[in-house]
Amino acid sequence: MNEGTIEIPSGEISVGPNDLLVVHVDGDLWLHPGALGDVSGTALRLADLGDPRVEVVEGPGPNAVDDVAGEVNGAVFFSDCCEPISGNLLAATSENSDRITLGPGYSPVLNPDRTKLATANSYGLSVIDLSTGSYAARSLDNGVPFINAWDLMWTPDGASLVMLYFDDSGFGLMPFSAESPFVQGAPTSLGLDFDPSTSPSVHLAGRGPTGEIAVAVGDSKTTLIRYFDAATLLEIPQMQRDLPAGVQSVRLANDGVGLLWIDKTTLWYLPANGDVRDLGFGYSAAWFAT
Repeated sequence: MNEGTIEIPSGEISVGPNDLLVVHVDGDLWLHPGALGDVSGTALRLADLGDPRVEVVEGPGPNAVDDVAGEVNGAVFFSDCCEPISGNLLAATSENSDRITLGPGYSPVLNPDRTKLATANSYGLSVIDLSTGSYAARSLDNGVPFINAWDLMWTPDGASLVMLYFDDSGFGLMPFSAESPFVQGAPTSLGLDFDPSTSPSVHLAGRGPTGEIAVAVGDSKTTLIRYFDAATLLEIPQMQRDLPAGVQSVRLANDGVGLLWIDKTTLWYLPANGDVRDLGFGYSAAWFAT
């Protein structure tokens, strides 16, 4: 186990229920106020990252936004990859602010009451108390087979964390208790192989209408949203939903029904009770701000 304290930043960023946090195709992270409402505001750039469209002659290219957790006390927490390989947990505190590096980690995610932030990579799982800055972490680099952390989320009650991972057997869901020492539970296989020669489209998409764990799985024919019971991780096939093949950045709204996704570079929103809406183009990823 590893424990310590870090300084938690606060800032000037304010988000509302109709706002989105969006990565543009140039790699920059923006806040789009009112994007889901009838009247949208002026977009604000929060982080200036390298443009992934620029051809790289040597080296791996610029880091890209890996995931966005959201805003707490005026700071937006997010991560980037892939240098170093352990990932970077970052914060933006104002429009065009300098990025603040808090430590390593991918897939930052806030607990339901937004008082804790968890991150994971293939080396460890950590949870940070945002009111005190204290953190605790456990190593993952001691199992057989080796666990490759892919994505992370909290259960609705905040008592557990569920990791989307892959190993030699393919993709699965792994539960952990959310308090130190982060006891690892029994995994659930998704029945999906991991092929290192391809870039599999598999990610956590949020929680269903009664707290189910949602996983978006894309292949050449369709994109499925598969649902798993948050307590048992048993799949609930009758809840499955589908979207066109090739879409990315699939997110469920807080009601567990509304959907956000990107097709090519166009951002689409389907509210729980309404028609699908085109929110514009030129985007590579998006998250509900609240």
